Amino acid sequence: METPSLFFTFQFVDARALNRLESRMTEAVGKLPPRQRVISALCDDSSRIDPVIHMVDRVCAGRCFSYANYEASTTQFRVRAHAGNGVVVTEYGDSWSIQRGDYEVRSSDLPLIEISFCTENSPELCVRELKAGQKTGRTCGQVTPAWW
Repeated sequence: METPSLFFTFQFVDARALNRLESRMTEAVGKLPPRQRVISALCDDSSRIDPVIHMVDRVCAGRCFSYANYEASTTQFRVRAHAGNGVVVTEYGDSWSIQRGDYEVRSSDLPLIEISFCTENSPELCVRELKAGQKTGRTCGQVTPAWW
């Protein structure tokens, strides 16, 4: 039988890495004017399930709008949005495209801020304002440690 302490050690180290990234994201968003539309281009390609895909939703609470938040567009939650609301996309396909990093920004989306890793596998975050016609991006890195 495996010892629970080994499991909790791995859990602690992974959670610490994710918390550090979330702190850097919070710092980056904190430098923006309030109520900005923000999307995340971050991904953790070392994990089977991406643990950072919805991190921007938590970081934006009370500070900014997580523009790609899927909840409003699926109509499966209490949060609903009308087209042209300026806070969140209303079509699930648009939300999914933003999360994948292949969404073409429309003039109605502006201003729109993207948070990404400055370079692949870099711990530093970059913030850029997107322009109409630009594609959103996706920068991946190894956020959690590789155990094997």
